[in-house]
Amino acid sequence: SKEFTVEKPMGIILEEREENQASGVYCIIDESSEQSAAAISGIRTGDVLASIEGTDVTCSTFDEVMEIFANALSPVELIIQRKEERIKQKVVIQPKRMPSTKKLMKASTNVNFWKDPLMIGSAIITVALPLGVYLAASGPK
Repeated sequence: SKEFTVEKPMGIILEEREENQASGVYCIIDESSEQSAAAISGIRTGDVLASIEGTDVTCSTFDEVMEIFANALSPVELIIQRKEERIKQKVVIQPKRMPSTKKLMKASTNVNFWKDPLMIGSAIITVALPLGVYLAASGPK
């Protein structure tokens, strides 16, 4: 959970976690307005309100949460719960090596060879292209 102090008007849209249930509310931040007090303070869409001015709202209805907000003086102290952020890992893509002519000839007898566009391209570059260049260079005799 994280603590925030946000000035009114906050720029938060609230949505029930479960319709007509007393199970708390989600925060939805208006992404078009990056200047809202909530966005500037660091509240994000998908955060769940846990506490408003020290009052636990995790099991409150939408109307109860709205009443607490209406009665709270500015700035409002909020505690939110945020799903754990996934760690982004750096991925390095290694270039694929072109297979040798010998491997291409052996693999070309397998039906799966002709389903892979990379292998078809490799066959064209390593076999058909040099053959075409040779034939064009030798010309008609």
